Amino acid sequence: MSRYNLTTTEDVINFVEGRKDEMNVLSEERDKLRKEVKRRNIPEDELEKKKARIKDITSELSKLRKEVRLAEDIPGRGEKMEEKMNEIEKAERRKERMR
Repeated sequence: MSRYNLTTTEDVINFVEGRKDEMNVLSEERDKLRKEVKRRNIPEDELEKKKARIKDITSELSKLRKEVRLAEDIPGRGEKMEEKMNEIEKAERRKERMR
């Protein structure tokens, strides 16, 4: 997620909201194409183009969902890392006292 420069919780929230909006647009397009594919009087070449686009959209949605899952986990991981860093610092202080 560093490629998107998400440094604050607000950045993460905005990123997730943007990706979810993009997912909604793509889902609506895919649903529309699926309905068109069900029509029986579509020329074969147009049918294949629509099916290919549906496949592309599904792939894009998969990538977006993965990015959203990763981004939503960022705040929790940050808290865990901070806790572990505090534990390490405490352990180092104890070692210093024992010397």
